[in-house]
Amino acid sequence: MEAGLTSCSATAGAVALTVAVAVSACTPTPRERDWVIAESADLSARIDALFAGHDAPGSPGGIAAVIHQGRIVHLNGYGSANREFRIPWAPDVGYRIASITKGFTGHAALLLADAGRLDLDDPVQQHLTDFPMFPAPLTIRHLLTNTSGLWYDEWLLPLAGVTGHATLDEMYALARRQDTLNYVPGTAHNYIDTNWRMMARIIETVTGVSWQEALRELIFDPLGMDRTLAPPDIAQIHDGQGTTYLYAGEGVTSFRFEFPFQTSGDGSLLTTFDDFLRWPMHLREGFEDGTSMFDRLKGPTRLAGGANLAYGFGLGEERYRGLRGWGHGGATGTHWAFYPEIDLIVAVFTNYLGSLSASALHTQMVDAFLASDPGSGQSAPGGMGPAPLTPEQQELLAGTFVDPETGDYLRSRGEPGALTHQFSGAPAPLRDLGDCTFETIRNVHIPPIEVVAPGCDTGPPAELHVRWSAWDSPRRFVRAPAGDAGAGASHAPADYVGSYYSDQLRVHWHVESEEDGLTMRIGAGVQAGQNFDLVATAADAFIAEPHQPPMLDLLSLPSLAIRFEREPGGRVSTLHVSLDRVRGVRFTRR
Repeated sequence: MEAGLTSCSATAGAVALTVAVAVSACTPTPRERDWVIAESADLSARIDALFAGHDAPGSPGGIAAVIHQGRIVHLNGYGSANREFRIPWAPDVGYRIASITKGFTGHAALLLADAGRLDLDDPVQQHLTDFPMFPAPLTIRHLLTNTSGLWYDEWLLPLAGVTGHATLDEMYALARRQDTLNYVPGTAHNYIDTNWRMMARIIETVTGVSWQEALRELIFDPLGMDRTLAPPDIAQIHDGQGTTYLYAGEGVTSFRFEFPFQTSGDGSLLTTFDDFLRWPMHLREGFEDGTSMFDRLKGPTRLAGGANLAYGFGLGEERYRGLRGWGHGGATGTHWAFYPEIDLIVAVFTNYLGSLSASALHTQMVDAFLASDPGSGQSAPGGMGPAPLTPEQQELLAGTFVDPETGDYLRSRGEPGALTHQFSGAPAPLRDLGDCTFETIRNVHIPPIEVVAPGCDTGPPAELHVRWSAWDSPRRFVRAPAGDAGAGASHAPADYVGSYYSDQLRVHWHVESEEDGLTMRIGAGVQAGQNFDLVATAADAFIAEPHQPPMLDLLSLPSLAIRFEREPGGRVSTLHVSLDRVRGVRFTRR
């Protein structure tokens, strides 16, 4: 059994344990809260107030720390890490930190590069000899900077009709079927977990040991992180582990949040808060003279064209109130960041998705630090960021715009303070650059794009000109008519009805004609998220709108860009599917 955190229930059969046995086996012995740190009463009072309403026994909550100049000045826990057994949040509670794991993966890769066991510019296929070759080189550096152009394996699962728990080997087998890239490696950035699962597999190949053991040898043991694990199976529960819950509405019992697939270099770490804090404090060492591991992980990293990225080797850029920091968040409600200008580290784990936002709490903790001034003499530099778009701008750009050549779409929806564009599925707030030109606000999760709206100063634009670094030139997106009366409606529904098969995904999709229009289903279409309504947007182009599942589901697909291709005689022969991180999946009509 691993040191520190131990397995409480490794299989579904363990659920048969009685509550009494489960409590005695899996509940830590209560102890005094002698670990709380509040060096500044003002700072701690401000942070404590952020968790108001989530600090009662049985309420999911979180744990937060502020580290200034290498010293912990605030540390406190709020509410329950496990509501069933009333386990309070404390530094020794284990918790899955999800995508914060990526920083550890980058850290391990750099250490192996230092030891000469790999090179960041090694071709991926040098270490994964069964992975397909592509016309352009694909390197380790591309994986670590999210610039590979690989398909997003978590989208491939639902596209292939997978509904059960997927293993790492099954996801890798699916990724190996890719025969075309989203873009030439190095020319664009897309946040894709495939990169990090493959990086973990490369680290296993290079070291000859498991992913978890490699991290233990490279990072955990040297830093004294003896209560940190990297188990791939999210369903495995460990002694003293906190649970992630989904807020389901006022007065509604919350749901457990779980991943429907195994994880590794993308998000497998299970750690305690006190163990975790050792890592950012280690990364910080030597930052004053630029020799820290933090300086190496943050980059700079650049695209092939020279543009700077907002993502390093597992750390994302954080810009707030004129400060520039780097850190990462995780889907389980975790976030940390280091702001070297004021030598400030903030870290927070929360376990109530939809009610507590770790990302928002992290910036509120920065505000609390700046406002409380705990002997630092610092105050908030700069402003709050880009000015919001006006309601008039939001109204002018609202609508759906389609690239007639590819079927890709931009959907604009007005939201408070911003206009959110969806570039084939990925939401991205825009800011105004002037002269009817807009750009997406820097974000590690979305591709940066520039949008020009000709004539927007005189009325709603009929088209948008969109520039993305992966494209050689801007593309023209034409406003689609409202409703279902797009240009594609000029063709009879019967043109598209039929069964389509993908050799890449090895699954059938079916297009059918219903009374209300065309529908599409994946496989048997048993689940709501496997069924779509097709909305015509251009000639032979549609947006596939999913029938939304009732709860958050990581395998539920967003809206899809669908384009049908015809043979010379006019018969529809091929269906092409694209979304934000999987582009160019082909289905042949049977």
